[in-house]
Amino acid sequence: APAAGTQALPLDRMIIRQGTLSITVKDPVAGVQAITTIVEGVNGYVASTNYENVGDTQTTTMSLRIPSQDYANVVQNIRGLALKVNQETSTSQDVTEQFSDLNAQLRNLQATETQYLALMAKAQTVDDIIKVQTQLTEVRGKIEQLQGQINFLQRKSDFSQLDITLIPEAQQAQVPKARSRFINAVTTGWDASLEALSVIVYLAVSLWWLILVVLIGFGIVRFVRGRRPLPTTPAPKPPETTPGPDLAPTP
Repeated sequence: APAAGTQALPLDRMIIRQGTLSITVKDPVAGVQAITTIVEGVNGYVASTNYENVGDTQTTTMSLRIPSQDYANVVQNIRGLALKVNQETSTSQDVTEQFSDLNAQLRNLQATETQYLALMAKAQTVDDIIKVQTQLTEVRGKIEQLQGQINFLQRKSDFSQLDITLIPEAQQAQVPKARSRFINAVTTGWDASLEALSVIVYLAVSLWWLILVVLIGFGIVRFVRGRRPLPTTPAPKPPETTPGPDLAPTP
């Protein structure tokens, strides 16, 4: 708690804000120009712009950096350019404690650096100078790392990021829903048939040796059967005759 007679100073929160916005516009090129004007009007800037055409699909994306205090107004103005807002997201991250902790570590390391500099000035031998210089180099490396992290958080909190996707109006009305369902069904069936074919090819390639063994075995069986002598059929026996009674002439 603050001591009597003192008042705790309010702590400015450091917020990193990021958002996405997908809008339908009549003309993406004109939309990019209008958005650029809005962003530059508040001392922001366009980090990147990308135009992409794949078949009949055209997509335009922009990545903006907007001063955090103007983020909400800029988003509202960009929404005003849209014929339709398709999707919008926004996230915020409070990095105040992380920023404060990094600054505390930086101050401690800077104090250590000052102590090593004082020892360096008092060092009498080369060995002492080398030892102090080694420690001083290590501390300065840590100071640079912390300073880089602090600068990064400062920039991210000062400028919010907004990624925008612009879709032309004509493109959304280009394909009827029924045709889209038909195309999706055909595509799904085609993908399934290709997957089944790939499984068959995989098995054929992986089990080629088994197919070879079966063919060799089949050939051996055919060869053995071809060399086996055919069974001979015994000749038919003549019919046996039974002698009858002697027929002597009667006197």
